[in-house]
Amino acid sequence: MKALKVKVSGSYLKDKNSKDYDMFVYIPVCPDNWVQLNVMRRAVPMELYRTGNSCDYLRSCYVDSVEEVELEKDTPKEVADKIKEVNSYVGKDIKEMTHEEIQFAAMGLQLLGVQLYRQTDLRECRQRLYKIYSEEFLGKELAEGFDYAAASPLEIGSEVKPKKVKKSKSNKEILDEIERESE
Repeated sequence: MKALKVKVSGSYLKDKNSKDYDMFVYIPVCPDNWVQLNVMRRAVPMELYRTGNSCDYLRSCYVDSVEEVELEKDTPKEVADKIKEVNSYVGKDIKEMTHEEIQFAAMGLQLLGVQLYRQTDLRECRQRLYKIYSEEFLGKELAEGFDYAAASPLEIGSEVKPKKVKKSKSNKEILDEIERESE
C-alpha cells in the first residue's frame, strides 16, 4: 500500500482575514500532473477543516515536495495510519463512505466530477461517486434520476486504475499545426 506525502504551503481566507499554512498532506498515488490539483482542491481544504481551520477560499497552494511512501513493517505508526486512511476507499461500499473516503477515491481515481470536500451533503456525494464509478469504470450507463436508494452495494476494487487520459496539446502545438495546414 502506497501514498504520496506532500509538503504544501500557502494562504487562505477565513472571515476576510488571510492566514498562512505550512503542512504535510497525504494523498493516494496519482500522476505528477494531478498532484497540484488534488492537494489544492481536495486535500488542503480537508486538512484545514479537520484541524479546525476551515477556510472560505484557498488563496494559494504551493507544492514544496512530494515523496512516495509505502506501508512496511518499520513504517512509523503515524505515517502508517495516514497511508491506510488515504487508501481506505479501496474495497469499501460507496454507500458507506465518509466525506474523506469519497475525496480520496476522487483523488486516486482522478474523478473531476465528484463534488469537492463538504460542498454538498454526504448522500449527494455518494450518489455522484456511485454514478461516475459505474459509468467510467464498469461501463454501466445510469439514468440521471436512477434510484440510488434501491441500488445494490458497490465496492471500489483494488485492481481499478484510472483510465489513461489523452495528453492535450499546448497552444503552441495547435498553432503550429494550423500554420502547417495553411501552407
